[in-house]
Amino acid sequence: MVGIGVAGPAPSRLSDTGSLVRALDDSEWTVQQGALDALRERARTEPAALSALTQALQHRSWMVRQGAAQALGALGPVAAPAVPALIATLKDADWLVRFGAVQALGRLGPTAVPTIGALLQARADGDPMVREAAGAALKNLAEQVPSARDTIQRGLDLK
Repeated sequence: MVGIGVAGPAPSRLSDTGSLVRALDDSEWTVQQGALDALRERARTEPAALSALTQALQHRSWMVRQGAAQALGALGPVAAPAVPALIATLKDADWLVRFGAVQALGRLGPTAVPTIGALLQARADGDPMVREAAGAALKNLAEQVPSARDTIQRGLDLK
C-alpha cells in the first residue's frame, strides 16, 4: 500500500473525502494534520466529511483524535451531530484528547446545552488542564445561553 506522503499529493488537493480519511493513517503527522484541516473545511458543506471527523475521534493515534476534536471545535454549531462522540471522547486515555474534546464542546454554542452534565463531570478530570478547560467551556456556555445559567450554577454548587 502506498501512503500519501511527501511524494504524494497534498491532503487539501485530494479529490474525495475517502482519500482524506486514508491520509489520516499516513505515518507523517504533517500529512495527517493536512487531512484533518481539509476535512474541517469540507465538513462545513459535506456531511461525509463531518462524519469522517467524528469517526476520527476513535482513531488509534492520539494526535489524530486530538486533531479531530480541535477541528470539530473550530466548526462550532456545525459540529452538533458530533456531540455524542465528543462526550464519549471525554473518557479517552490521553488527557490532550480529553482537553480537545472539552474545548470543542465549549465552542458549540447553544447546541452544547445537552453536554452540561458531561462538562460538569469533566471538572473532576484527573488532569488540571482538562478541569480548567471544562470550567471555561461551562462559563462560555452560560454566557451564550442565558437559560442554561441556573443549571450550570446548580451543578457547580454541587461540586
